[in-house]
Amino acid sequence: MRTVPHHVPSSRRRLARGLAGLAIACGLAVAAAPPAAAAPAAPAAAAAPAAAAAPAVYPSLTQGDRARVARLAPQLRTLRLCESGGRYAINTGNGYYGAYQFAAATWRRLGYAGLPHQAPAAVQDAAAARLWTAAGPAPWGSCGRRAARA
Repeated sequence: MRTVPHHVPSSRRRLARGLAGLAIACGLAVAAAPPAAAAPAAPAAAAAPAAAAAPAVYPSLTQGDRARVARLAPQLRTLRLCESGGRYAINTGNGYYGAYQFAAATWRRLGYAGLPHQAPAAVQDAAAARLWTAAGPAPWGSCGRRAARA
């Protein structure tokens, strides 16, 4: 069994701490989903197979998002390579997803739906740039420190 490097758990804990306040500081609102309306029960003989969940819809990137990503391009590239080898679709089963290894809870607190590894590369870059702008490199531990020097 492969062991997780010592820096990973502490950096992930730092990432998870205080992100609700971070979402507010970034001007992001995280709203609860409205309750689903109850549909009338269908007869057992007419039951259809369950449909796959609809893919998450991601908001359009703002001009501010694009400017942030452009300004932080060297840091984001270094961070992405350190965290995931540059693979946007990575899901190793360790609870962290995508190129920047976001926890699902962090992703939701930043205002996004679905899971990070399912999001387009541009959305992952924008999310990482938002978090970097608000919290600096600290949430990513040693990879963040390496990226800060880029």
